[in-house]
Amino acid sequence: IQSNPSLHSVAWSADLAVHEGIPGHYLQSYAWQHAFADHKAPVRFVGIPDFVALCTDYWGPNLATEGWAVYAEELMLEHGFFTPPEALCVLVSRAIREVRVIADASLHTGRMTTEEAEAYLVREACASPELAATEVLRYKWIPVQGPAYALGRADIVALRDAQRERDGADFDLRAFHQRLLSYGPVPPAKVG
Repeated sequence: IQSNPSLHSVAWSADLAVHEGIPGHYLQSYAWQHAFADHKAPVRFVGIPDFVALCTDYWGPNLATEGWAVYAEELMLEHGFFTPPEALCVLVSRAIREVRVIADASLHTGRMTTEEAEAYLVREACASPELAATEVLRYKWIPVQGPAYALGRADIVALRDAQRERDGADFDLRAFHQRLLSYGPVPPAKVG
């Protein structure tokens, strides 16, 4: 499935840059390549998690990969990086990712039809009908991949918050991020 650039406004470009670039996937890939450079089977980033998951139906690496990129978007939002229109796009992206969890599961358990899932995305996530149709097609083509974004982010936030609670005033967000990235594409809930 190829993305259609006409489905997104210019305001989406900042969110996309953060998600795909720095501090998103590019930073993640850079950290993993350095962390595992001397390993006999180094972590290779581009496309690997999706190809592995398609063959094995195991989406754990995607929780780390997409979860990190969504987490990075929200960190940048919290720190005032985005203009108001760009910030709105980040929030709409989050809404879409949250409803993916319900729409994907509902499609694959027979609780929603294609049309109902599309209408759900339009109603609950402010998606255009065209974007909703593209999203639902993706869910049908790659079950469980879409929810990995929201679920991975939630796992990272839970891990961070637990670490912050344990460390109290000594909590170091930068050290937390370095430690998390040092694990490579391990599902965040397994890092503990």
